[in-house]
Amino acid sequence: MIDFKVEIEQIGPLLYDLLNGVNLRQPEEKTEDVLRSILEQVSHQASIDFRPYKSSTILRRIGRRMTVTHNRSMRDYLEYLKTYPVEVGELVKAFLINVTQFFRDPEAFSYLKKDILPDLITKARERDHTLRFWTAGCATGEEPYSLALLIAEMLGEEFSAWNIKIFATDLDEAAITFELFWEEGIPIVRTAHEVYEHGITRTTSRIRTSLPNTNEEIKENYFVYTLVPSHDANGRISGVIIYAVDETEQRMKEIVEEREKLRLIFDHSDMAAFALYDAQTAELIIASSRYLDMVTSTHDMDRSELNGKKWHDMTINSLTGEADRLWQTALEARESVHLPEVHSGTSADKQESVWDYSLIPIYASEKEDNIRFIVVSAIDITKQVQARQELIQLNRIKDDFLSLASHELRTPLTSIMGHSELLQRNLKRKESVETPRSDFTQEMHLLDMIVHQSRRLNHLIEEMMDITRIRSEQLELKHMENVNLVKLVRRVLEQYSDSNREITLVTQEEEIIGNCDEGRLEQVLNNLISNAIKYSEADKPIEVRVERTKHEVTIAVRDEGRGISEEQQRHIFERFYRVHANANTGIEGLGLGLYIAHEIVIRHGGRMWLESRTGQGSTFYFSLPSATAAS
Repeated sequence: MIDFKVEIEQIGPLLYDLLNGVNLRQPEEKTEDVLRSILEQVSHQASIDFRPYKSSTILRRIGRRMTVTHNRSMRDYLEYLKTYPVEVGELVKAFLINVTQFFRDPEAFSYLKKDILPDLITKARERDHTLRFWTAGCATGEEPYSLALLIAEMLGEEFSAWNIKIFATDLDEAAITFELFWEEGIPIVRTAHEVYEHGITRTTSRIRTSLPNTNEEIKENYFVYTLVPSHDANGRISGVIIYAVDETEQRMKEIVEEREKLRLIFDHSDMAAFALYDAQTAELIIASSRYLDMVTSTHDMDRSELNGKKWHDMTINSLTGEADRLWQTALEARESVHLPEVHSGTSADKQESVWDYSLIPIYASEKEDNIRFIVVSAIDITKQVQARQELIQLNRIKDDFLSLASHELRTPLTSIMGHSELLQRNLKRKESVETPRSDFTQEMHLLDMIVHQSRRLNHLIEEMMDITRIRSEQLELKHMENVNLVKLVRRVLEQYSDSNREITLVTQEEEIIGNCDEGRLEQVLNNLISNAIKYSEADKPIEVRVERTKHEVTIAVRDEGRGISEEQQRHIFERFYRVHANANTGIEGLGLGLYIAHEIVIRHGGRMWLESRTGQGSTFYFSLPSATAAS
């Protein structure tokens, strides 16, 4: 095919014109329909709209490409574009050539050097030593090259430590939009270099790209790019054409499916509460039912009010003051923030809960250095914390018990040893002389003290053995029989006739039969009466009441002592527990009596409780099934 026929002396000028795009043969078809079809084809494949360009410029550059590709008409060239997509890239490059005059303006260049660049460099130096520039430019590279030299001059020796990128495009909106794509698609640049260097075709995975929409708002889009090398008329690689397939809609569907799967995981987790937040806005995206319950309970809100709420609006009470700091720490440190024990707020009718709290950054799959979400994980560890606290309490009780037991056991042993040694010396002294039997009064008193302390020691040991029996489920009621409970109470009270205390029995009947282990029930009565004596003043009366109802017999021991606070009443029947008060210091006991008495009553099928107010005394009750009910 022959495009030009000229004399030999005209070949040089013609080649010059061909290379510079002047005096080219204009396309003979200038119909608007064909031009519109060509621009639509370009827009469809390159996603750039060149319709705002001057028609004369467009036609001239189309004519140049028609010459290079040996097409005689615009209609032929349109078909050529459809047949050879790589030509679209060549035509786009031809359209984007537009020489600018900015850097040839001395005043503008001076203003850039003295005012604009120093401020940008100062801010970038404090931030991350990174600069990104866009400049109006042309195919000669004159403008970005001048800017690069200026920046290198200003940075001097520190230039090598900086990360600087300069982009130059035409001044029209389409070219600027195209440049926004490249700023977002920096990883594609590396792929484009590879395609250009090796002449291969590459297709990327899905890449997230931010582009302006019709309302000039920046929105996230998802594209799969295919990069194809383009060739000149001599078959040499002259550039890279990028085809973009918009998969935003497909990605949105996948996101919905992923969130639905995530919701299923969240909602079927029994131990943990989960929530997914947007890392940039801190807004709640999705949460498990348990997390929503925790938030609504803590902040007294309805679930419908949670839409649009942010992280710091929905933290549990103990984190409110530091919510923003925790969030920023997770973003800046780019690693999980773990709070091992966070206590939730409590209301009057709800028990406090404890959570193992974590904020976990999640990176975007399209950009590995970009934190896209924050997952909040809250694992309920209330039971574990309670178990730990109980273990700490048990260890403390154990230590207190060992200290108390050693003291309580040492006291009677010391007394027994002291009285025994004194009795031994007296007897040896009186052996040397004949002494009438009536002179052994002191020795008899010493023997009484030994017997008393021995019984006390035996009582302490019995209590500890009872504890062992109770803990091993071996405490048995061996002698269950019908017993006159009024008579039993009278007999126990007679044991305290020498205590110089006013103890009164109140009953409407002289015989109330109950089925019980008499020895064990006597142990319960002794504990309650001895406690009433120990914890009340010597001149205050003690009352024991025996009453019968239709199904049970109730025995109450009332004193007018110091009383017991509501807090201590909750623990009064626990083993090793002793009422704490300054006035009670020095009162003997291991704190086992009420625990054992309570267990004995429970094993009789009965119940034990108390009524008390601080400063107004205490009344301990226990009830047993009546003999009729028991039978």
